[in-house]
Amino acid sequence: MTATSLIIGCSGRDRRHLEDKIRGTSAFSHIMKEKDLARAMTTMKSRAVDMIFYGVSDPSHESYGWIHELGTQGNWSEVPVFLFAHTGAEEERIRGLEAGACDFLSFETSEKELAARIRAQLGWKQRVALLRRAKEDLERQATTDPLTGLFNRRFFQRALETEVARSNRTEAPFSLMLIDVDRFKAINDTYGHPIGDVVLKAIAQALQDSIRRSDTACRFGGEEFALIMPGASDENIYRVAERIRKKITRLALPQLPENHPLTVSIGIRRVPRGDLSDAQQIVSEADEALYAAKRNGRNRTEIFDGPENPAATESWTNQSPLPLTHQA
Repeated sequence: MTATSLIIGCSGRDRRHLEDKIRGTSAFSHIMKEKDLARAMTTMKSRAVDMIFYGVSDPSHESYGWIHELGTQGNWSEVPVFLFAHTGAEEERIRGLEAGACDFLSFETSEKELAARIRAQLGWKQRVALLRRAKEDLERQATTDPLTGLFNRRFFQRALETEVARSNRTEAPFSLMLIDVDRFKAINDTYGHPIGDVVLKAIAQALQDSIRRSDTACRFGGEEFALIMPGASDENIYRVAERIRKKITRLALPQLPENHPLTVSIGIRRVPRGDLSDAQQIVSEADEALYAAKRNGRNRTEIFDGPENPAATESWTNQSPLPLTHQA
């Protein structure tokens, strides 16, 4: 079994005695020793530990407090701690277990018994790790589009509502960008759905390569994608959109003929400071801009310019020489 244990505290003689017992169980490939808690914490920050053997000459408030504190730390909360002492009255054992130790043993515990208890705890730890990974896999499947690897529509809705709430609370601007593959049905009908899947994956990768860590890229549905971009200024959001659009036109996919154009239409809804629109309205208005891009010839970027928000239109016009709509 490949596992690492850490012996903490107690006298040098007791540490050696405990090490001999632990080594005799053949449960660990690595056994480390530290004489005090401070050094033990430093060791644990630099190396993974599967089990801790904490020896004390006499149980104290400090030892119980440290075990309890360890249990509150996410990285180490699932590391079993065996507490060893020369004295172990029932009251002390109860206190140790309540503090978070998985067991309270005597230094005189036999090697055979210790081996059985170690196996039980390592088995428990392994089961917990498997359950955690299974939970993480389920969460990832629930929020990730299996084809493109981007976040899915369900995650998008949650992320957008969170961003809207943050923007309303802090008056921080953000933008929503909707991106739709032009004439995607023709790709599927002409070359088949497997080629269509290749196109979607390539576009998803292009999106991932074009955004910041703070941005959220999602597959909105079918051949449509969405980007939530916190803090993006008016001019920057257009530049990002155009960079994405042009990058996609340059994608060279061996599965498509060289003369087959691959383009996208983009609709943007800027959410400036003080805008109290809800998530549904923002999506609807970004969608309106997207369909304007489709109507006006495809392969272009359109920015929502609603009559109910003339101040935003004026601000954009005054701050940048770029027009509100751009022909590709």
